[in-house]
Amino acid sequence: MKIAFVGAGNIGESLAKALLLLGFKVSGIYDILPTKAALVAERLGVASFGATQNIELDFDVVFLTVPDRELRKLCSELVDTGRLRAGMVVLHTSGAFSSQELSAASEIGCFAGSFHPLQTFPDAQIGHLNFTNAYVAIEGDNVAMEVCLQIARSLGCLPLQIPVEMKSLYHAAACMASNYMVAVVDTAINWLVSSGVKPCDALPALKPLLTTTLQNIMNSGTEKALTGPISRGDIPTVQGHILALKHNVPNQVNLYKMLGEVCVDIADRRKTITNEQKQGFSKFLNNQLYE
Repeated sequence: MKIAFVGAGNIGESLAKALLLLGFKVSGIYDILPTKAALVAERLGVASFGATQNIELDFDVVFLTVPDRELRKLCSELVDTGRLRAGMVVLHTSGAFSSQELSAASEIGCFAGSFHPLQTFPDAQIGHLNFTNAYVAIEGDNVAMEVCLQIARSLGCLPLQIPVEMKSLYHAAACMASNYMVAVVDTAINWLVSSGVKPCDALPALKPLLTTTLQNIMNSGTEKALTGPISRGDIPTVQGHILALKHNVPNQVNLYKMLGEVCVDIADRRKTITNEQKQGFSKFLNNQLYE
């Protein structure tokens, strides 16, 4: 199986390197920026091409590892310039978009699918280490799915088969767990600094709490991992939080309240709060603005 990559970003380089180390034949790395493609190709020891017009047809599988917004246009360009042929398997690595973005390739007889590792790749040169035991969302036609499964198993990934119409919801979940976790921690850091903690101490101070919380989630699930005032029905403490936020960071009160509603739901499922306490929280958490 000869594999080519169009797009020399973090995910493209990480996946290409991981497959090379497993013995797969990577025919080349292609990018619209010649210097970028050449740099990545040199690190990997494969061929590079600076534009899609120069891609040779020496591959069986092509990964489009470009930003989501470019997928449909790129696929059409590859078809229009004759760089894709019937029988090829064309895959993209978007979490939000489905294989339907590759309809131009399907129309000429290619097999289309999507292969999205449920993982983050902030560093391309060590990203190849992030695939083992990661889950990967796959969907597409039968041939593409078989190729996705083969690659996933070779990488040590666990496949998740996602219906085409649910890709956006799946990706929203991934963003919530990764990107929004960063946003929540960043918000907590800012609130600590506003409370008088030195900026250099804020993240180190939170690290033990964050580490233990994540360990508890992994070991016991979200319901058992929930602690704090909402989990024990402490309405006055939460009211005090909202008053303090309203006074110091009023534009972020609703963020606290929306996440508080989620905590109430978790506590209710765990049965650590009474119906009366649940209703008490709802009186001030469900309102859009705190009065």
